[in-house]
Amino acid sequence: MKTEATRPLAALWVALSEVPGWPDAPLRVRLRRLWPLALPLVGCLVLLVWTGLVREPLRRDVRAAHAGVLALEEETEQLRQSLSEQTAADLTTAAASARAQLLESPAVLQDRLQAFVTAARAAGWEATFQTYGLADDGTAAADGSLLVFAPARVRLVPLAGNSDCFTSLVATLARLAATPGRVEITRASVRSEAPGVPVVEVNLRAACRPPSDEKAAE
Repeated sequence: MKTEATRPLAALWVALSEVPGWPDAPLRVRLRRLWPLALPLVGCLVLLVWTGLVREPLRRDVRAAHAGVLALEEETEQLRQSLSEQTAADLTTAAASARAQLLESPAVLQDRLQAFVTAARAAGWEATFQTYGLADDGTAAADGSLLVFAPARVRLVPLAGNSDCFTSLVATLARLAATPGRVEITRASVRSEAPGVPVVEVNLRAACRPPSDEKAAE
């Protein structure tokens, strides 16, 4: 068994150290013949040992220390490959369009409602409103919110001489819903405080930019 194991090594030694025309060359001559081949092999062996024992552990340590950055880079590359340039441009346009619908602040909503009061009077209705400041579904918006809402309540009473309350009410509410910016009517109720005199109460909310956006704009 030992002879079988050493036979390939012996054959390799003979092949590498063979001196042409001198099959029984002495050991010193064979070593001199082998030296130009042995030096690069030793260098490759040293480089291989250094890579395995020094370089690769250092690389593993660096990758472990920057695992978060590498994961983010990989996710960014996956997103880049999953979206075409046209899709990314369309998404950017849609985001800009949606952002343009947001009011700058609740004060803008008050200005819009004040203009609505004038328009409602022209349609035969006396309108009053009350705003409640920034809120998100009825509660104060948390810091870092991407979208906050300014709720308000509008009260409409027909003016004297308004003989077609229903038609003018529909037109007035349509004008309220069409107020520039994203203004949503969340509730509407109609009651009568006097015979033939309806009172309409409308709850609405307007999508606004968060306070951080307002400060950045300033």
